[in-house]
Amino acid sequence: MELFTLGEGHYTESDIKEAARAFTGYRIDGPNQSFKFISQQFDPGPKTFMGQTGNWDGDQIIDIILTNPHCAPFVATRIWRFFAYEDPAPQLVEALASELRNVHYQIWPFMKQLFASGEFYNVKSRNSQIKSPIQFVVQTLRTLPIPIPDADVIQYAFRQMGQVPFFPPNAKGWGGGKSWINTATLPFRYKFARQLINGINPTELGIPKMMEAISGQPAITLPLSVDQIVEDADREQPSKLIEQLILRIFQGTPEPKLSKTFTQFVTQKPLPFDNNTIRDLLVLMMNTSNYQIS
Repeated sequence: MELFTLGEGHYTESDIKEAARAFTGYRIDGPNQSFKFISQQFDPGPKTFMGQTGNWDGDQIIDIILTNPHCAPFVATRIWRFFAYEDPAPQLVEALASELRNVHYQIWPFMKQLFASGEFYNVKSRNSQIKSPIQFVVQTLRTLPIPIPDADVIQYAFRQMGQVPFFPPNAKGWGGGKSWINTATLPFRYKFARQLINGINPTELGIPKMMEAISGQPAITLPLSVDQIVEDADREQPSKLIEQLILRIFQGTPEPKLSKTFTQFVTQKPLPFDNNTIRDLLVLMMNTSNYQIS
């Protein structure tokens, strides 16, 4: 109720106790990893939950929660924040909540409406979210021809950036948003971006010797293959090269000030640009604040 359906202040301690009684007998069948109900362990007595009295079971408790007026706004807001931006306006929350009730909390039709809404494509929704470490790494590996690093390297990198897959810090999960960025995680993002582009060296990345000893020396990946994304003619045309790389890296056009920074960087390099220059340009792009958001 606190974390996933109602939020704080919309239930009582008594509601928690009565709900716990309703979920007696709800178990997991270990070998099959499936739900099972053990009637002998169920408390069939009357329970008063959120002002309603009956011989409720767990499913009925959920039904009562879903009828609570605070539930739809809470769930809709969480979904909107995940896919769009923080702090949606009250009128938008109410519209989302109404749609969620209309589709009886079915997520697929609700998401279809959300993704088709004009507000979802509003300028406020663009570049409004800080990428999670998983988003950061997966996007980089999908948009650039970079060899996938050794599993131990990836796991170490995720740990340093604050998100090890399948190991959230608590039942609530990762906080997301600004919690992804701090004085430790952001410098590591910059370091890891350079390593992905120039080839991963475990020692330079800072992987502990203990990990290397346990798992074996992680494979050192090769540098990014520049020829796969840049043609020879582009090496002679700074503006065209920057335009193509910006589209690949940012999937859009950043503000002119940022493009000017990239132009100033390459004008200091001799033509035609060699592979190292282009890799350094990619690292510069990935180490901007623009690359940390989506």
